[in-house]
Amino acid sequence: GGIIPFHYAILPHGTYDPIVANRFGLEQNRPLIVVSVNKNPIEKSLIAIDNPSIFISTLKPAEDGKATILRLRSISDKPETVKLSFPAGAPKSVKLSDPTEVIGTEINKSISLLPFGVITLRMEFDLN
Repeated sequence: GGIIPFHYAILPHGTYDPIVANRFGLEQNRPLIVVSVNKNPIEKSLIAIDNPSIFISTLKPAEDGKATILRLRSISDKPETVKLSFPAGAPKSVKLSDPTEVIGTEINKSISLLPFGVITLRMEFDLN
């Protein structure tokens, strides 16, 4: 029992576009966090992707603290390919990982995802 609050957001639209709907949903549930700074803390993006049907669902430190975990998700009903670029500097390695962060094989900058698929990557950056 008890009171359960709900939050609704309505997006007026013409034909359904899963990319627009996904972005709207993320904007409603992951609001921007405002932080005061004296200068721009981000001069270049850490990661850029070239396919609007793929989005970054997770970017977090690895559990062992030695890498960054990147999770990509496809909102397409067909196989998709995405190329990663690193404007702020390329990592030493990018390896496949599973959701429990078991390290897999090294990959290049082009990644294939199944329809509505999710892939987890482990990126190790040179911090020197």
